[in-house]
Amino acid sequence: MQAYKYNNLYNKRVQQKASEAFEAQSIDAEAYKKILEAHPSALYTPNFFIRIALGLLTIVAVLFSGLLVWLISGASNDYAFVALFMFLCIAYYTALELLISTKQYYNAGVNNVLMCCSIIFLIAAFFTEDFANNDILTSAVMALFCLWLCIRFTDGFMAILSFISLYIFVLLICQKTGVIGEAVAPFILMLLSAVVYLITTAFSKNERLLFYHFSCKAVRLLTIILFYCSANYFVINEGGKKMFSAAANMPAAFGVIFWILTVLIPVVYFIYGIRKKDLLFIRTGFALFIATILTIRYYYTFLPAEIDMLIAGIIIIVISYALIKYLRTPKHGFSFENTNRNRKELLNTEAVIIAQVFGKSNAKQKGFDFGGGSSGGGGATGNY
Repeated sequence: MQAYKYNNLYNKRVQQKASEAFEAQSIDAEAYKKILEAHPSALYTPNFFIRIALGLLTIVAVLFSGLLVWLISGASNDYAFVALFMFLCIAYYTALELLISTKQYYNAGVNNVLMCCSIIFLIAAFFTEDFANNDILTSAVMALFCLWLCIRFTDGFMAILSFISLYIFVLLICQKTGVIGEAVAPFILMLLSAVVYLITTAFSKNERLLFYHFSCKAVRLLTIILFYCSANYFVINEGGKKMFSAAANMPAAFGVIFWILTVLIPVVYFIYGIRKKDLLFIRTGFALFIATILTIRYYYTFLPAEIDMLIAGIIIIVISYALIKYLRTPKHGFSFENTNRNRKELLNTEAVIIAQVFGKSNAKQKGFDFGGGSSGGGGATGNY
C-alpha cells in the first residue's frame, strides 16, 4: 500500500543513520562513502531551503490552477463550488500520486503541499453547503482520509491529523447524544486517548512497521497531551460551556474529580518517565505541570502575576542548576551530557556500518531498529 518501494525507504534510513554516525565522528569519511554507495536510494529529498522553495512554488501553482479551473467552470452557487472543490481535491491527489511515482519526491516540499491542499479542498467541499450533521461527517471522512495518506506516504503529520479528526468525531458524537453523553464525554475522550496510545505503542515495536515508527511516536505524544486536556478542569469547565449545555451545571463531585486529575496526571507522567527512563513522558509531564499551575491560578489568585512569575523563575533556575550539577556524573541511567542517541540503537547502527565497511552485502538484519527522525515520512530525513 506504500507509494514508495521498500528498498528505497530502507536505504534512505541507512543513509540517515550513516550520516548521523559520520557527524558524531563514529565513522570516517571512507566508511561513510562506502555505506552510501552500498545503499543507493532513488528518493528525492533536497535540503531544507530547496524544500521551502519547492513548497512555495507548489502553493503558487495550486492557487493559479485552482483559479483557472474556477474561471473555466463558472461555478457560482454552493453546489457548484462543492463539485469544484471535490474535483480539485481529486486532481491534486492524482498529481501527488503521479509525481511520486515518476519523480520519487519524498519530503521534498511538493508532496507535502499537495497532501495538505487535498485535505483543504476536501474540507472546503463539506463546509460550503450546510448538510445535516456536517461536522460529524467531515471529521469522520478526515480521519479516514488522513489515515490513508499516512499509510500511503508514511507521513507523520497525516497521522497526527487523523487522530485529531478522530478525537473531534468522538467529541461531536458525545455532544449529539444529550446530557448523558455530555457528562461522560471527558471520560470517553480519555479512554480514546489511552486506547490509541496502547495501539501506537504496540505498532512502534513491530519491525514490519519500521517506516511508521515516527508516525506512531508523534501520535503517542499527542495522545498523552489530549488525555490530560480531556481531564483538565479549565478545558472542561470553560470549553464545555461553549459546547455542552450540561457543563455550566457541572456536578460538584465531577469538579473534584477533574481537579484531582488536573494535578495528578502531570505528576504520574513525570514519575513514570523517570522510572521507565522515557524522555517523552518526562518532558510532557513537566510542560503539563506548568499548565496545571496556570489552571490553578486562573481560578485561585494568591499573589500578583509578576510575583508568581518571579518565584516560578527562581524555582526553575535553582532546580535546573541542581540537576545539572548532580547529573554531571551519570546516575541511575540519567546524564546531563547530550548523548543524542539511544545506546542500543547506536550499537545496532555500528554493527551495520561495520558490515558495510568489510564488504558484507546483506545489511538488513533482523531486529535492527533504526528509530529516530523528526520529519513527516517516518523520520527518514532531517528536520522538516
